[in-house]
Amino acid sequence: MKNFIQNGSKISFPASAVVSANNFAIPYNSATVGSGPLSGEAGLRGRIAGVVVANAVNTSAGPFNDGNTVLETNGVFNLAVKSIHHNIAVGSTVYIDPITGVVSDDYTAVPFGCVCDAVTQYATTTVRVKLFGATPGAIGADS
Repeated sequence: MKNFIQNGSKISFPASAVVSANNFAIPYNSATVGSGPLSGEAGLRGRIAGVVVANAVNTSAGPFNDGNTVLETNGVFNLAVKSIHHNIAVGSTVYIDPITGVVSDDYTAVPFGCVCDAVTQYATTTVRVKLFGATPGAIGADS
C-alpha cells in the first residue's frame, strides 16, 4: 500500500526530543560529540518508550534537521532499574522518568516495561526488561 512507512519496532526521532539519562546529563548539541541519547539507554519520546539503538548523530542533520536517535520499541534488554519504593518482583511494571530517563518503580512516571529479574529494595540493578513500546495516556488532549 502506498501509505505504509515502516513496521514500527524502530522509530527515528530528533535527538533533542528523546529523553534519556545522557540527554538529561549532556543535552543534545550538534557540535558536542557524546551529547544526546547514547546506545543502550532507556529512551522516551512522549509515550513511546524504547532503547536507544545508536548514539545520537552529533555532526550531521537527520531527517528532522536534528541528529537522529532511533528507539527500538520491542524486545527484552538489560537495563539499569532503580528501586525507590520496594522490592521489585519478576513481572512487575517499571516506569521511565519523563525528565531524567531513569527506569524505576515510580508509578507516577511513564510505563516502560516488565522486569524479568528481581530488584532489591533501594538498589539499582541491571536486569532484563521486556519493553511495552507505547502506552496510552490519560483521557484527553496531550495524554
